Amino acid sequence: MRRPRTLEQIAAYRQTVRTLYEEGMSLRMISEQVGKTRQAIQQLLVRMGVPRSEEHTSELQSRGLIS
Repeated sequence: MRRPRTLEQIAAYRQTVRTLYEEGMSLRMISEQVGKTRQAIQQLLVRMGVPRSEEHTSELQSRGLIS
């Protein structure tokens, strides 16, 4: 997916990411779908106020990145 250029494209991109995440798609799969890194997707979700999934929180805890 190309970098969004208009406000409408940005809104559609954000909605796509949010919808895929809320439907249970993993960050890896979303990143492959939209052509961004997992870190970029996670940062976008945080900025949009979407809470982390339980699975993602568990993964970060197992890596010792959060407590």
